[in-house]
Amino acid sequence: MNTRRLWLISAAIFIVATLALTAVLWITVSRGFFSACVEPLSAEAFSRCDGTRSFNMDQATLLITILGIAVSSIATIALLVTIYFTTRATEAAVKASDAAYEAIHLSRDAMEVELRPYVTLKQIHFKRAYGGPNGEISEFYFEAEWENVGATPAMKVQASANILVGAEALPAEFKFPPKDKDSPAGTLGRQSSIQSTSPTITPQEVDEAINKTKTIHLWSTVEYRGRGERIYKTEYYVTIGIWGGNCHTDDLKSNRYLKRAYNGMDETCNSAIQMTHN
Repeated sequence: MNTRRLWLISAAIFIVATLALTAVLWITVSRGFFSACVEPLSAEAFSRCDGTRSFNMDQATLLITILGIAVSSIATIALLVTIYFTTRATEAAVKASDAAYEAIHLSRDAMEVELRPYVTLKQIHFKRAYGGPNGEISEFYFEAEWENVGATPAMKVQASANILVGAEALPAEFKFPPKDKDSPAGTLGRQSSIQSTSPTITPQEVDEAINKTKTIHLWSTVEYRGRGERIYKTEYYVTIGIWGGNCHTDDLKSNRYLKRAYNGMDETCNSAIQMTHN
């Protein structure tokens, strides 16, 4: 029910009550003023008629007072009804406004999710460095390749990779420390990729991983910004399996085993990258 209709109903009630009061007042006053007391009467008859007219006027005054109270009560009730429905209409308008505001926020969040950059791990490459006296393999390292699969460019991209050779299980409350020498890669366009390189490990550590006496833990993370300077991040943790020979074999094979911990994106990351953006 809109406010205009409420005001029309209230005005109609007030007009009907006023007309009723006017009609009753006219009838009552007529009984007092337009009586037979104006005709030539005897003193006794005139006194009796005058008393009747005074009584009628007193009744008219009382009735006017009662009707005035009734009209005031009706007007008050109409006002209260108007206030009640106006309050309801206001509450409905506020709820509709809140719903519209929430819809705008949901639409904006949906647009942000659809149009934001997404930098995810594309591949992990097992690399060898040949630096021995006779050109043999001197060390090994891993290269994490990150790709922007989102709809918009990722800005101030910064990636890092770290490695640990040790027991099969990580210590409790373990945190992979970031490397200090990584630097921002600038802007990463759609379907473009960057690499983050892990520290090197020795041929002996590779043989230990092949023999399963030690485990290679690889953790890589990337942090970047989207529209509005909002910061996003992704982290990836795996253990590396190596087979196909020993540390001197050129065609060693490797695979990775995804772990539940230290994997996630944005707010679900367990370990935050700790670098300073330039």
